[in-house]
Amino acid sequence: MSRLIPIVIALVAIAALTVVEGTMSERWGDNRLCAYCTTLLKQVPSEIGSWTGVDGEVDDKTREVAGARGFVSRSYTDSVTDKRVGVWLIVGHARDTARHTPDICYPYNGFKKTEGITKHRLTLTDGREAEFFTTIWGKQNAAGQEHLERVYWSWFKPRGNSGDPVKWIAPDSVRMEIAAAPALFKLYFTTQGDDAELPHEEGPCMKFAQEFLSTVDPILQPANGPIPDGFDASTVESI
Repeated sequence: MSRLIPIVIALVAIAALTVVEGTMSERWGDNRLCAYCTTLLKQVPSEIGSWTGVDGEVDDKTREVAGARGFVSRSYTDSVTDKRVGVWLIVGHARDTARHTPDICYPYNGFKKTEGITKHRLTLTDGREAEFFTTIWGKQNAAGQEHLERVYWSWFKPRGNSGDPVKWIAPDSVRMEIAAAPALFKLYFTTQGDDAELPHEEGPCMKFAQEFLSTVDPILQPANGPIPDGFDASTVESI
């Protein structure tokens, strides 16, 4: 009998881990929150103030690697200053969207950091604070000239039925704070060339971020509320 005890303990542990993993991966049901959040991204406008956005193509491989159930890939240009800011806004399960960060994908594409990763806090017009990680990446072209790209990135973890305001965070411990969320938004702002080296307050990314988040956060706010009655996640196609 005593020999069976370790076996029983091991089987119980395996069963418990299977339940946890299956729950986190939605193996036994629809991820209704993630599907609902996908529908919200369809409402992100291409016209924001003086900025006009043009959608970029995203191949299936990129979406798969990023874990994007839904996405907005768009380049916005300011009609007043002619400045340009790239936006990559996705939603998916945190096991995917939390791990594929610029420090992974940029080196894979031949870029090297020209400065360390720092945290920048942007105070929005309504008093909320949005946090971003940021750094500059550089890569030499065939002519030996260095191409620079500034990236800001952040996450919003929906809290269904909380009614909380949208909060963009750059957590010190991604694994502890957001890695198990069934739905997680990830947001990049990017700019290139000389604009990449401008101070945060002068660069186009954070100037655009003020307008973008003021417009888009109310669109994403329902992610912190109840999922509408009758919502059928199975009818939602990835976008």
